[in-house]
Amino acid sequence: MTDRHEPPARDPGNLGFEHEVLDHVSNLVCISVDGRIVYANPAAARALAMDSPSDILEHRFSDFLDGDYGALWDEDPGAFAGETKSTRVRLRPNNGKRPSVDLTVRRLESLGRAAFVIEARDVTEYIRASVATRKREQRLRGILDAVGDGIVACDEKGIVTIFNPAAESMFGRRARDVLGGDIAIVLPDPFARDRYRHLLEVGGEACRGLLERTNEFCGERADKYAFPIEMLLSELIEGRHRLLIAVVRDITERKREEERIRRLAHYDAVTALPNRYLLNERLERALARARRGRSNVALMFLDLDRFKPVNDTLGHEAGDALLKDVAARLSECVRITDTVARLGGDEFVVVLEGLEEEGGAGLVARKILETLHEPFLIGDRTFVIGASMGISLFPADAERADELIARADAAMYRAKAGGRNAFLFARS
Repeated sequence: MTDRHEPPARDPGNLGFEHEVLDHVSNLVCISVDGRIVYANPAAARALAMDSPSDILEHRFSDFLDGDYGALWDEDPGAFAGETKSTRVRLRPNNGKRPSVDLTVRRLESLGRAAFVIEARDVTEYIRASVATRKREQRLRGILDAVGDGIVACDEKGIVTIFNPAAESMFGRRARDVLGGDIAIVLPDPFARDRYRHLLEVGGEACRGLLERTNEFCGERADKYAFPIEMLLSELIEGRHRLLIAVVRDITERKREEERIRRLAHYDAVTALPNRYLLNERLERALARARRGRSNVALMFLDLDRFKPVNDTLGHEAGDALLKDVAARLSECVRITDTVARLGGDEFVVVLEGLEEEGGAGLVARKILETLHEPFLIGDRTFVIGASMGISLFPADAERADELIARADAAMYRAKAGGRNAFLFARS
């Protein structure tokens, strides 16, 4: 019965044009009056797995709501009503499925206070896609958390957007302290920052040659300790936005190993002096500089006197200790720009650059002989050794490195034969 002060309820079947419009809406639309459905569009029949909209009429809408929402509807449909708000609920259609919908309910004042228009938009696929997206993000996060290399991403402004746990460990910084900050916080190298920003500004094909290529830079930890890093940059396009993804690796140990190998290849293992290979390189460069500057170069070939008794008496460890002391004394006798090298055994070579006159080589030779003739303390024993030395000069004696070495070697043998602890020039 209708209150006499309220307008009589209209028969929804007389909606006319509005009826036709609702029939073409893709969302479920029902009209409920006094607790019973008096109109349902074709989309409602599909959503509720009914053969036709007429099969829905006279049902309570609560019959199609899953869980406690049905009881709430029966108690007060107005609790769902609102012009803009929607409620996410599950329907209970005739096929046993439980699709998720966003339910919007509005009052129909023209049909009475207990009249409502009900619209439900199926969001099952949206929810499924959202869940799938979250799972993908979780998998990606799991991968980022598990990889051993640091992963650092920046946006177009150089602001850090990704900083994985390996990067945290590598740079000694927490992600929360880096995210949202400038890439400069972990890349103190101005060249590295400029390269990064250039890639961000240029982008596309113009910077393709700079991407997907490994570069070595200097990274910085939170304690300001700088360390070598290897960085591979890639570009990621997200709509109109660009990200630079950097795969970062701490190469400190690799650099140490490379330096160790380089030293093994270029330096004597016992004395840490340049070996024959590095001597040849330095001698060639010295001769090239002398040719350009029209200056002299002296090469001294030195052989220790009375070294064999030390090895024979105390063993090779004592011999190595003596060689180290000899190397230290030789280095103290020359300038930092000169070269002292060990060829092997008890043979050494000294290269003096930039000599204005030949007499300068003689002064250095006397200084060397004097310092090597002073006693050496090896263990608890004292040894006096000395040395024999031959000296060749560029360009007076020879212009090629091998000829200089050969002439100095020959002069050394003459000095040794003449009584040891002496030096001779090649042309004497």
